[in-house]
Amino acid sequence: MSKDRILTTDDIDLVIDDEFKALLPVHTASESKAFAESVAAIGRYTESLKYWRHGGLNYLIDGHQRLNHWMTLPDDTPVPPPQVEEVMLPDRDAVKQWMLRHQLGRRNLTPAMFKDLVGKLYNHQKATHGGNRRADAGDQVAESATCSGTAEAVSAEVGVSPRAVRTYGKLVESKEAIRSGCPKLLEEIESGAFGKVSDSAIKAIGELSKADMALARKNLRAGRKWNDHGIDAAEGNGEATTAAPRDGTSAASVVLDALDRPVPESLAAAHGAAAALQSVGRGLDGVKRDALNAADAAGGEFVDRTEVEELFKRLKWAITQARYWTSCPRCDKPGKKCDRCDGHGWLPHSRKGKLSAEDKEVLGV
Repeated sequence: MSKDRILTTDDIDLVIDDEFKALLPVHTASESKAFAESVAAIGRYTESLKYWRHGGLNYLIDGHQRLNHWMTLPDDTPVPPPQVEEVMLPDRDAVKQWMLRHQLGRRNLTPAMFKDLVGKLYNHQKATHGGNRRADAGDQVAESATCSGTAEAVSAEVGVSPRAVRTYGKLVESKEAIRSGCPKLLEEIESGAFGKVSDSAIKAIGELSKADMALARKNLRAGRKWNDHGIDAAEGNGEATTAAPRDGTSAASVVLDALDRPVPESLAAAHGAAAALQSVGRGLDGVKRDALNAADAAGGEFVDRTEVEELFKRLKWAITQARYWTSCPRCDKPGKKCDRCDGHGWLPHSRKGKLSAEDKEVLGV
């Protein structure tokens, strides 16, 4: 367990615990700037630093941003130091849950911060209740029931669906995989160094090998974006990021859909057909032009140009909107009974405006 001592005012020696600090949201440069401007305008810190005393040490459990800001101020600053307050808790697990719930109670959380905190709370409670066991089939059934019950409990507490809770938990796991494989990459993603990186892209990056994570970071730092085939090809050598699984199995390109969600292998053909439908839709423009030219020729007075325009508009919409949009939020394989995708395993573009609130949470739209 890595620690770093910082001597604060009131002669209290606070300890920064890496495990505790990792639970807290990462602030972007703009958010940190806004915080500094707020302190300067008010002239003081509106909240105290909170610590947990254990084993003779005082662990900082809330106020890392305030403390970091205070340490950067000059000695003659008119801003008084933040107050320090002890929080009485029985053990480290209780501290973690207190920290996550305390953060979730804040009103200035961004959507990304909220997802991260909910996912961490779910994963922590799941692990505490035995949700990460690896044993025989009987234990796996018990584990599934435990995870389901935990998701229901967290759902009731934070106000989103159990499915969304589990989705956020998987997102946190992907971030932890990136932290393990390429810590700097996660730091830059969370700080906004690359702009917005979608949740699905983070999940896909979390499946890369360490070497490919490093390549992904190199390409993102060069200004390339995550597209339908992973990272845009590098200029000059045509190099591209592939999704080589961390278990060392054969590498394959990570294909992402319009929402930056990985396309399941079972739906690859349907996703591939989307380009063909798009091409057909574009081809209709030429057919429409020929039809209108015919309407202007001899006998064209019998053809209503408005009807021709409307006919081709409706035809093009029907073709292009029928193409693959994203995998079904309820299932990801064809052949299952599902009232969302009619058993296809994927949703067409025409379903964009027909999503339930729960579906939107899962898809992140």
